[in-house]
Amino acid sequence: MSQNMCHLLCPEHCGPAKKIELIARSPCPQSLLLSNSIPSDFQAQEIREAIGIVEEDIAALSGEIKRLQRSMDALIAQRTDLERVGHHHRGVVSIIRRLPADVLFEIFSHHVGSNVSFTSPTDVVLGPILQVSRGWRGVALTCPYLWRHFFVRKNRSQRQIGMDLPRISQQLRRSGQSPLSLTWEIRDEEHPIDVLQLFLAEAIRWREARLTLSSAYLAHLLTSTCAFPTLKKLSLSIYDGAAAYTDVSPFFEALQVPALEELALHGIPRLMLPSSQLRRCELHSCQADELLRILPLLAPGAWVTCTLGTSIPKRGRMSSTKVESLIYTLELHRCSESFVAEVLTFLTAPSLMNLKITPSTEPTCTITSDIMAFLSRSACTLTSLCLRLRISDKNLLKILRLPHIHEIVSLDVGHSIIMVTPVTGGFFEALATEDDLVPNLHTIVIRFPNLLSMPDTPIRAMLARRYPVLHSLRMMWKRGHPVLSLAEMEALRAKGMEVVVLEC
Repeated sequence: MSQNMCHLLCPEHCGPAKKIELIARSPCPQSLLLSNSIPSDFQAQEIREAIGIVEEDIAALSGEIKRLQRSMDALIAQRTDLERVGHHHRGVVSIIRRLPADVLFEIFSHHVGSNVSFTSPTDVVLGPILQVSRGWRGVALTCPYLWRHFFVRKNRSQRQIGMDLPRISQQLRRSGQSPLSLTWEIRDEEHPIDVLQLFLAEAIRWREARLTLSSAYLAHLLTSTCAFPTLKKLSLSIYDGAAAYTDVSPFFEALQVPALEELALHGIPRLMLPSSQLRRCELHSCQADELLRILPLLAPGAWVTCTLGTSIPKRGRMSSTKVESLIYTLELHRCSESFVAEVLTFLTAPSLMNLKITPSTEPTCTITSDIMAFLSRSACTLTSLCLRLRISDKNLLKILRLPHIHEIVSLDVGHSIIMVTPVTGGFFEALATEDDLVPNLHTIVIRFPNLLSMPDTPIRAMLARRYPVLHSLRMMWKRGHPVLSLAEMEALRAKGMEVVVLEC
C-alpha cells in the first residue's frame, strides 16, 4: 500500500491532511449551559470565537470524510475488478472445465428432465447452458437426446402459436433421430393441422405422447396414415367433448406394434383399441359392455383401470355376455353400482392378483354377493384387495375366508366395519384368533371415520398376534376418538412396524 493511501486511511499514525485543534476547555461555564442566564459581553465574545473555531473544524472534517469516501470508492472498484479477474482465471483451471463431454451430457440431461414444462420448454431451459461457453454450447447442440421433450400449448391466440412454429421446427432438427416425448394442449379450431403436421412427419420417432386436443386436431390425428413403430405410451384426451368418428382404423392399425404398452383415453369411448398390445389400459367414462368387450383382448398380465364407468341396462336387464380375461389388476374407480355389478357378474379373471373397487355412490348389500361370486368363479390367487365401500364385519370375513384369498398380503378396506348397527370389532377379533385367516397379511388399511367407540382389546390382540408378519398399519379415525394411544403407536414403531394415522 502506498504512503499516500496509508496517509488517507490511517489518521492515527499518519495523520489527516489538516491537523484538527480540539477544544480542551469550553469558554462557556456550566452555569450558563444549564440555565437561562444571560452571559456577559466578554463571555459572549469568547463563545462566538469558540463557535467559529468549531464550525471551521467541522468543515475540515467533512472534507476529510469526503476524501476518504472517494478513496474507499476507488478501493472498492479496484477490489471488484480484481474479483472479476480472479473469477475468470479460476474458471480456466476449474474441474468442471475438464469434465468430458459424456459427463456434461449426463448433467445436462438431469437438468432438462427436472425443469422442462409448459412454462419452461426445452429451449428455454437449455438457453443459459448454451450461453456459458462454446464448449458447453457444442455439447448441448451435438446431443439430440437433450432436445426430445416437446411441450406445445395452443389456445385461441393463433399469433402466439405462429411465432412458436420456427422454434418447434428448430428443436425438431436439433433432436436428430432421438425418440420424442410429446405433451400437447391444443384447443384452437382455426388452422388445425399446422403444428400437428410437423410432428406427424416425425411419427416414426414418437416414444411417449400425452395429447389433449380439440375436435379438429383429434379428427386429423385419428384419420392419419402415419406409422408409430416406437410409441410406448399414449394418453389421448378430447378438449371439447366426445365426438363420433366413423373411421379411426388407420390410426389404431398403426398402433398395432409390440412397442405400445400403455394407452389412456379420456372422453373418447368406443374406439378400436389395440388391446392385445397393452400392458396397462386406463378407460374413463365407458360403458360396462365396452369394458367387457375389451378385457378378453388384453395381453395376459395387463393392468386395467376404469374411472366413472356407467351401465345402461336394456329393458331392465343386463345385456353383456360372459367373458374371461387373464389380467392381473382390475381397478374400478367412482363407477356406478350397476356398472360394478355387471362387470363382476359377467367377468371371469383366473389370473387376477389385485382387485380395487371404489363405487361412486354408497352401494347396496348385494355388491358383497357379487364380489364373492366373482372371486369364487374366477378361482384366482388374490394378493391385494381394496374395497372402498360400506361392508359389515360378517360380509368382510366371508370374503376373506374364501379359499382363493388365503395368500392375500395387502388389505385396504375403506369405510370398513361401519354398519347401521354398532361396531362389534369382530373383524379384528377374527384376525386375532384365526391363524389360517389371511396368514400372510403384512399391510392393512382401515378407515372408520364415523366410529364413536371401539373395544381396545380386539385390535390390541390382533396386533400382538399378527406381529411381525403384519408390519404396516394405516388407520383413519374420528378426531378425538383414537383407537390406539400415542404411546402404543410409538411402541409399535419402535418394533419396526409402520403406523400411519389420519384423523378426520
